[in-house]
Amino acid sequence: MAMQDLNPQQSAAVMHRGSPCLIKALAGSGKTKVLTCRAAKLLLIDDVPLNRVLLVTFTKKAVAEMTRRLALILEIPEPDLRKAEMHIGTFHHTASRILRQYGKEIGLEPNFTILDEDETEYLAKSIFKELQLKKGEFSPNNPLHSPGRFLEQHSRIINECRDPLLELPELAGPIGKDAAEKAVLLYREKKREHNVVDYDDLLDLWKTLTENPRTGGEIGTLWDHVLIDEYQDTNKLQESIITLLNTSELCVVGDYHQSIYGFRAADPQNFSRFVDRYPGAVVFPLETNYRSTPQILNSANEILQDTGETNRLKAVRQSGIETSFFAYYKEWDEADAIAREIQRAIQSGVPANEICVLARTSRIPSMVEHKLNEYGIPYEKRGGTKITNRKEIKHCVAFARLLLNPLDFAAWATGLRLYPRIGQAKANKVFLAWKELIEKHNGSIQAAIKSGDMAQLLAEVDENQQGVGRLIALAVEFHQCETRPLKDYIDRIHEEWQFIAPINYEKHNLQERCELVAKEMAYWKSAKNLIDLVERMSLSKAEEEERLQQEIAHGNLRVVISTIHSAKGLEWQKVIFMGVGCLQIPSPMTHTDAEQEEERRLVYVAITRARDTLLLTYPRYLQRTDGQKAEQSASPILHKTFQQMR
Repeated sequence: MAMQDLNPQQSAAVMHRGSPCLIKALAGSGKTKVLTCRAAKLLLIDDVPLNRVLLVTFTKKAVAEMTRRLALILEIPEPDLRKAEMHIGTFHHTASRILRQYGKEIGLEPNFTILDEDETEYLAKSIFKELQLKKGEFSPNNPLHSPGRFLEQHSRIINECRDPLLELPELAGPIGKDAAEKAVLLYREKKREHNVVDYDDLLDLWKTLTENPRTGGEIGTLWDHVLIDEYQDTNKLQESIITLLNTSELCVVGDYHQSIYGFRAADPQNFSRFVDRYPGAVVFPLETNYRSTPQILNSANEILQDTGETNRLKAVRQSGIETSFFAYYKEWDEADAIAREIQRAIQSGVPANEICVLARTSRIPSMVEHKLNEYGIPYEKRGGTKITNRKEIKHCVAFARLLLNPLDFAAWATGLRLYPRIGQAKANKVFLAWKELIEKHNGSIQAAIKSGDMAQLLAEVDENQQGVGRLIALAVEFHQCETRPLKDYIDRIHEEWQFIAPINYEKHNLQERCELVAKEMAYWKSAKNLIDLVERMSLSKAEEEERLQQEIAHGNLRVVISTIHSAKGLEWQKVIFMGVGCLQIPSPMTHTDAEQEEERRLVYVAITRARDTLLLTYPRYLQRTDGQKAEQSASPILHKTFQQMR
């Protein structure tokens, strides 16, 4: 195996034997190369049998890339390596293999199936129905408020290596402990009854089997060499499994400063405590960055310095373009400038798929999406839902369509079901009554109003169907005067959406939805009229699909819009990191020191995605849900970077 392309730090990490080791790989320092070279060295030079090596990472994509690289070094076809006895897989894939081999010991048949997220939610909904747990019975902050909230908290408890039955207050709040206990037990019982497991069970039962006196000894010594990728992203449950394996030659690779999955229970302290947990462990720092220019690394090193990190990223590339920083008056100005910058970059020869717009959350780039559509620049979105596909925007579009076309049955069906106690059957019945009334008066709502028939229809709506009355009143109100300015239509749509919002969305993300809708309403006001607005929103999806097919046919490439979380492990020639204002990052939702530190790590990850060019942007004024503007300055996380640019 050729080792000449490894630098001295990488070579030392690859060659080490005899004790656990931590490879502290800063961004762009070649961690995947080191991990695959280490595995190849064990097989080719140290003559370790294939079935005695375990290589674990977090995603199928990473598994495929490591398999590809290892096959090249071993000079064997990839399919042959996949069929070989060496195990390269994710944590969950490895767990599935263990459970199929040893699961009978705990009553799990080898032909068990794995529930996906939709299926687990369906099971939880059936349990809530069986226990007669109703949504309005508990507050929105209580996990028993909905099956989704219950599953989310249940998963967090398990991944923090705790027993849900011993943590009932977290699953039930101040009330409902008995109900929570019944829900947990029934959830377990139904999975056992049907020989199914969820994703959390895979890891939890792997741990159970490894602790079992009858199976633990064999499972714990299945592998002589355990290699773990992205170690900073492990949670307490995964770390507890690792400690139960043969750790004499344990090798883990990661970067503490890229630990950004706290919301998934990842615990960066696993990385920090490695040397204390494994006596005799050796640390190998990898600092040489092969990805980015010195200018970009300077910005990243400023972040590292503020964390107390002693290691620094070292550049091997020649000097490049200075990092740029732009502050704009408002969000639309920022979005338009970004779209124009992307247009210029593409015209100058930068491939579209080598340009990425990064943001802290998926809602921040929503205005950029509109601007890219306006300029005819194709894009793909990673992390979050495209603005036109978001549920709250679809609901607003339904109101707009109803105002434009009072016989739009799809708009009526969507709109009516946003109100309490109105299902599909009731919505169909109301629409048919409305349709008959309009047709009776030759399609004229004004004639129906003058005849008194409209008042009679409204009078027939009792208190339990007040949503029917509201929606009919909305249509009637605007068709009494069809020459109103577009602003009046949009303000009224926004007002009605604010009424239905608390009924249809979870409280914990309602504020975020309100902010997004407020910005969308501001964008809508740029339309020429109501027809232009509805066509713009209704055709955007069809146009997007048509454009995608054209791009596939002609081999065209797309700009990437991504959250930072979805961009981890990736890189682009040009990165525009938008929304770096102090009210946007750190997130206003962060409160603890640990959360603040994770925000700092997010900025570090964003910066180190760029190879050649990095632009930082933010708006000086943000539009609030009440229509007022909130002034902001640059993020304090980037204050040193900004100072150097002035």
